[in-house]
Amino acid sequence: MTRPFYAISVLLLAGLFGLSLPTQAAADQSMLFDHNGSRVRLDVRQGSATIRYAEPRPGLSAAGIGPGTVLFEGRMGSDGAMQGTAYTYAVGCAPAPYAASGALRGGGLLLRGAAPQRQRGGCAIIGYDPQSPHALLAFNSVAAMPLPANATAPAAVAAQAASSSSMPVTPPSSLPPGPPVRPDPLISDYDRLLDGYLASREG
Repeated sequence: MTRPFYAISVLLLAGLFGLSLPTQAAADQSMLFDHNGSRVRLDVRQGSATIRYAEPRPGLSAAGIGPGTVLFEGRMGSDGAMQGTAYTYAVGCAPAPYAASGALRGGGLLLRGAAPQRQRGGCAIIGYDPQSPHALLAFNSVAAMPLPANATAPAAVAAQAASSSSMPVTPPSSLPPGPPVRPDPLISDYDRLLDGYLASREG
């Protein structure tokens, strides 16, 4: 009696698990965005999404940010939902990673997550603040970009900001792959934020 019951239970659990499969990966694409005066590029390859600085605004080079520096690395689903790791930079410090998620909707992209707080005058991370200026990352689409022939993203260079620091750094590209993107229960919040952001850009 126990074995048949166990087998049926396993089948039922498998069926339930199948109903909660992750969202399908997004199609390969590249897009150019404006982010606080900088041009950044989103590359999506087989569901992996990376945002890199293409043309950083003046002044960011002091923090080690240059063309190719990674701003975000994670996953994108076919519905535009994104989740992964964003990075903040400071002069002489290693890039500070933090979890961020959001969604690509129409001509805009919003990511949010509690951003690292550094020790005053230092590099140590003392906490994470959901109200930090880095907690909400807004991107306004500039143009779709053609896919490169090899469709292979260049090597991540986020660790370059730490060249003057003795702190060990794990480049974003060597981090373990993130979990598959699943529908975010707060996606409606992202939609409302994105609508407000796009409206402010048009005003």
